[in-house]
Amino acid sequence: MTAGERTAHPTGPLLLSGGGGVTAPPPARLVVDGLTVVFGGVTALDDVSFTVEPGTVHALIGPNGAGKSTCFNALTGVYRPARGTALFGTHDLTSMPPHRIASVGVGRTFQNIALSPSETVRDNLLLGRHHLGRSGFLADALGTRRARHEERQALARIEAIAAFLGLADKLGTPLGTLAYGDQKRVEMGRALAMEPRLLLLDEPAAGMNASETESLTQSIDQIRSELGISVLLVEHDMTLVMQVSDRVTVLNFGKKIADGPPAAIQTDSTVISAYLGEPEDWTTPHPGDGPGETSSER
Repeated sequence: MTAGERTAHPTGPLLLSGGGGVTAPPPARLVVDGLTVVFGGVTALDDVSFTVEPGTVHALIGPNGAGKSTCFNALTGVYRPARGTALFGTHDLTSMPPHRIASVGVGRTFQNIALSPSETVRDNLLLGRHHLGRSGFLADALGTRRARHEERQALARIEAIAAFLGLADKLGTPLGTLAYGDQKRVEMGRALAMEPRLLLLDEPAAGMNASETESLTQSIDQIRSELGISVLLVEHDMTLVMQVSDRVTVLNFGKKIADGPPAAIQTDSTVISAYLGEPEDWTTPHPGDGPGETSSER
């Protein structure tokens, strides 16, 4: 089955969520409408619209400076758009602070690993559970029954996530001693620990070798197919994008220039000219995709 033939996961339970037989709500549709971000007199994102259907993988691609990370930052409360909306179910993400966006089920990874190298994999994964706690600081300090229950529940979730990502034998290992590909998987696990319904992956394959990228591709596919979590993916590895995506939106100079299934994007003359090139060129990094690139440059 090709990426374009996959069907959405309609209402499947989030297998890592809930407790005592309770499942989380199904994924919601993300509808981005007319999103515009302006820095001074520069329009970084210009009237961009697209929809991420529930339980699908939707890729956001384009050359450096196209507005991809700006879009991510607008969706996660880092930037406040000048115009436009981003409705996730009934919630307009553009009017919410980052902690509220996380609480409605939106998780995010970063291109540069945002974890503590001296802490264990377990402790880094637990960072994603912080906003889910309800017992409070005093209850945690006193070790109340509720606090102990939340701790047991959090550790059980972390173990399930680690097993899902192939990290079960590394929970007690300091993050900084792991191979780079495993560190990126921990970053993804930290986002999954937030129990998202929508997962934003910012260049998850950056810096990975071919074997690590293949493993990542399988993980993204499983997040969609087994967990029913919607994924919005920014990625320069076009082989990965075309293999795993259900739909692709292409940006160039802050504007949307194409939107459709991967097969259509691959043959779109405007996209080929602006970004993709020919398929045989996809394994060669695009100009400016080197390790010195920062999120503000994309």
